Amino acid sequence: RAQGASEASLRRASLSAEGSRGDHTFTLEVELAHRYAVHAEARGGLSQGLEWSGKLNSLSVEAGGELQLASPAALDFGPDHIRLGAARLRGEKADVKSEILSWSPHEILARGRLSGAQIHPGLSDPLRVRTHRSALLFGAEWNVQLREHANGLVHVFREGGDLVVGEETPVALGISELEIIAAATDDRLALSVNAVGRRSGRLSASVTAEAQRSGGRWRLAPNQPLLGRAQIAIPNVDWLGPLVDANLRTVGGFSGDFSFSGTPAAPVASGSIQGEKLGLVMVDQGLRLAGGKLRMRFDADRVYLDELSFVSPNRVRPDEGRIDYKALTAEPGKASAKGKIELASGLGIFQLEADRLPILQHHNRWLLISGQGQVASTWK
Repeated sequence: RAQGASEASLRRASLSAEGSRGDHTFTLEVELAHRYAVHAEARGGLSQGLEWSGKLNSLSVEAGGELQLASPAALDFGPDHIRLGAARLRGEKADVKSEILSWSPHEILARGRLSGAQIHPGLSDPLRVRTHRSALLFGAEWNVQLREHANGLVHVFREGGDLVVGEETPVALGISELEIIAAATDDRLALSVNAVGRRSGRLSASVTAEAQRSGGRWRLAPNQPLLGRAQIAIPNVDWLGPLVDANLRTVGGFSGDFSFSGTPAAPVASGSIQGEKLGLVMVDQGLRLAGGKLRMRFDADRVYLDELSFVSPNRVRPDEGRIDYKALTAEPGKASAKGKIELASGLGIFQLEADRLPILQHHNRWLLISGQGQVASTWK
């Protein structure tokens, strides 16, 4: 392992062979960080033209669960090709069937199915995905042909289960639908995503672009049109606050509409986000912001905060007779912010305003604030 390598680096690898040139067995072992490992054993022979042909007798893959090759599969490779015949990998839940897998500088073919895969996104603390008995299970099917032109289909879908996020206060997102479809027809690519969750809300997105073969490799054509749209709707965010802090409560809902254009070399994105009936409560401080409204939009150059406002009525009478409580709390307190920021430089300016906004709400710690302020920003 190289000094300073990341935790995802190679920890150990070995390749050994026993037998003659025409009939030998080789064993490959690879170990990565986070208990990822591959063990393979194959038997065959090497021709004078450095073409190896034989059978893959065993293969095990450890990646959060072990997959084992169900029966030997035909394997041959050389300086300019690799071909694996029909193969099946089985695990405790997952099942992978590869009908064909072939690579050469002029052609890539892949066709198969997957079932029962558990997905563990690498979310950072505190949004760490927990494994549990109803972990989200995925299936997939693919049929891809990359020759002179790109053609094929990759379909990923939910088979069952759910995602639970958070550690101290676990929250099930209630995912009922999740589907990703990527299709290619004569180099024209189309990607669609659809996800629905009882708590996480709805996400739908679609993008089209052009594929291009360059130097034996496939990539998005950098100067061909890129077009796409995405919409999100989260009707209730009451689950979000406890994930961030045990004393935080959040209410309200968000929606967003985004569009993508330009080219892969110079993409252009624009869109808007709205929030309605937003609320935030810090239980330990007594801070309660309610009746919130958010209006935000962005284009290729700037993000505009058109409105962020809250109405917060006072809820606690302080134990202090010298405070003119009735006059100060005759109407609910208010807070608002607006401004804009340049995406390239981070230069931004925001206007803040408060009118008798309750900040502390305890009998012995009671504070309202009023006034105006301005905040300037850079990415530093």
